[in-house]
Parts: sequence; C-alpha cells; structure tokens
Amino acid sequence: NKILKRRVCLLINEWIGLNVINDENMDKIYKLLQNLIDPSNPINDRVVKLTAIQTLKTILTDWDFKKQIIKPYLKDFTSLLIKLVGEMEFTESKLFTLNTIADLIYKTNPLISIEELEELVSIVPKFWDASNDSNELILKNSLLRILKNLIVSLNDNSPTTWDLAIPLIKACCSPQSEYYAMLSEDGYELWLALLQFYPINHNDGAEDAMIQSLLELYINALMNQTEILPLILEILRSYTLLVPGLVVADNTRDFIRGSFKILTKYIGNMRDDSLDILISDLEITIMESYHDLNQFEKLLSLLMESGLLPKIISMILDDEQSPITVGKLLLIIARIAYIEPSNLIQAIHYIYPDETQFTTNLKKFTTVWYARMDSNIGNPRNRKIHTLGLTSLLRTGQVVFFQDMSTLISLWIS
Repeated sequence: NKILKRRVCLLINEWIGLNVINDENMDKIYKLLQNLIDPSNPINDRVVKLTAIQTLKTILTDWDFKKQIIKPYLKDFTSLLIKLVGEMEFTESKLFTLNTIADLIYKTNPLISIEELEELVSIVPKFWDASNDSNELILKNSLLRILKNLIVSLNDNSPTTWDLAIPLIKACCSPQSEYYAMLSEDGYELWLALLQFYPINHNDGAEDAMIQSLLELYINALMNQTEILPLILEILRSYTLLVPGLVVADNTRDFIRGSFKILTKYIGNMRDDSLDILISDLEITIMESYHDLNQFEKLLSLLMESGLLPKIISMILDDEQSPITVGKLLLIIARIAYIEPSNLIQAIHYIYPDETQFTTNLKKFTTVWYARMDSNIGNPRNRKIHTLGLTSLLRTGQVVFFQDMSTLISLWIS
C-alpha cells in the first residue's frame, strides 16, 4: 500500500508540466496529497509524506500552476506542512519541507488570509531557535526565505513582521555576526523586501527609525558583496524612494559620499543590470531636486567630491567605451543639464582645466552625445529627456553648442 502511494505520487510528479491533467483532476490530486501528507494518518510513513511534498512542490513551481484550484486546500496544506517540519528527524527533510512552505506562500499570494499569514510568521522564531545546531544552520536560509515571502504577501500589513525581521537582518548582515558568511545574501533579500513593501500610509516614527538604522550595515555590503551588486543597489534605490531627501540630508552626507566613492570604483566595470539600477537611482535623486536648486547644488557637490560625476564624464569621452553604456550614462548628464547646464560645464572644466583641452573635449562631448542619439537611444521617454538636456546647453551661451543647431532642430521635429 505504501509503495503504491509513493509510486502514484512519482507518476503525478512526472505528469506535471505535460499539460495532461485537467482542472477537475488537479482538484482530486490536491485532495489525495492532503491525505498523504497528513501526520495523523498512521498508514503514511515519512517516505510517502516526503514524496507527496515533492509532488506538491513540483505543482507549485510548474509554469502552468493555477492558484485558484488550490485555494480551498491552502489552510490545510500550510498547517500540515508546519506539523511535518517538527516531525522530521533529518535536516534535509526539514529543509525540503520549509522550502515547500516558502513556495506555497509565494505562489499563492494573495490567497492566504492575513490571519493565516500572521500565524505563519510565528513559526519563524520557533524554528530559528531550534536550528542553532551546526548541522541545522542551513534551515535558517529557508526561514529567512519564508519570512521574505510573508512580507510580500502581507503587503500593507507587513509592519507586523518588523519586530522580527529587523533584528534578523542585523544578525545576518552584520560582518561581526556568526551568521554572516552563510546567511548574509538571504538577509539582504529580506531587507529589500521590507523596503519594497513598506506601506505608504505608515507613520510610526520609531519603526521608521529602526529601518533607517539598517543603513549602518550598507557600506560594508557595498564593499564586500560585489557578486550580488544588483541586489545591494536595489536596496539603496528603495531607500531613495522611501526617504525623500535622504541623499542630500546633512546627517547622511558622509554615508552617501562614501557610497558614491565606492560606486566610482565600480562603475567602469559594472554589468548592465547593476548599471541600470545605479542610473535609475541617480535619476530619482536628481528628479527630487528639480524644484529645489539648493538641494541640487548639494547633490552635485556630493557627485563631484566622490568623483562619480567626473568618472561618468570620462567614460562618456572614452573612445573604447561601449556605445550602449555611453547612452545610459548620458541620461544622467541630460538630467543635470536640464536643471542647471552651467554646472555641467564647470564639471567638464574641472576635469580638463587647460583651456585648449577643455574646448576640445567640450566639442567631443556634444559630438558623442549626438552620435548616441542617432543609434543607441530609441526609447521615446529617454529621447525626450536627452533632447531637453541638449537644448538646455544653449542656455550656457557656449558657441560650441550652437554649431550643431541643425541636428538639434531635427531632434525637436522627430
């Protein structure tokens, strides 16, 4: 009987993904799996239960998974899986079951009720404390993943997890922590989820301060986690969106300058995904300054002091630089030029103090910019931003910008 049950699960596991199971039969499969996973059923041994969990995980991760069919069974599946974690003896079995719980939460969002999600939150500290044995530390990765998915599913109700999530982020992402080597990446993903699902109408100053206190861990992440740089940059971008004026605030000036200095070292060798996030973050920061010239001057000062803006200009003027990369970097230049073009001229003059070099490179700068407009900037939004930036350069009165008027006019018309 047990052998047949296991074989049936393995057969279903093979059928998933072949589009041979209709919705009616899938409903019957959920009923079967619910029965096979049930710890109170003495007929099912652990092998049968684990095989049933494997089948459930395969269904959840299938491309054609339909969450509405599993909805009536969600509450039972979550409670049964939680019971099974405590029943399992081997670390691998516990890990597999916890990963299935994480997938269940993620794939069925937002069908699980708030009450059930909050109950699931309570299992994290319970199993966290129970997995301190060196052989079970790997379980903490799955617990962090579960907590991250719970934050995503809770959405506006995510602050209920903060008392648990914030200390865990500090424990995982602090270089001095015993968990840093193994859990830091999952900790950063949890940190990002906490920021991305921060409720707009939340007004608790103490909790806001707790989230901002995590920034003390950021410089280390930026310096030492280059293999997950897109994730680390996403965290900074989320803070920029979440805390308006953060970049130019007096109490964060040293932090931002330090971050920009590190990014200056990285930007020349960044992968496209990291560069896209950095460009987006800088765009957001510049746009915040559109109607506040004093704020814009502070931002420009940070970009110059850190060397990030001179590095961007040097990369644009580098003949060996990828045209696609130059096109992306010019978007930042366009934003700056639109607000105050004279500051851009001063930045180029700072890099090339010799008048002859300055004039030559200023001409080359506009030539490169127009060349990229022809071939590498096709997005209508970005073309508009670039055209506004190029047009704003005329306000400086520099003769070199009036020498390409026919090209600029054609951009206006197009």
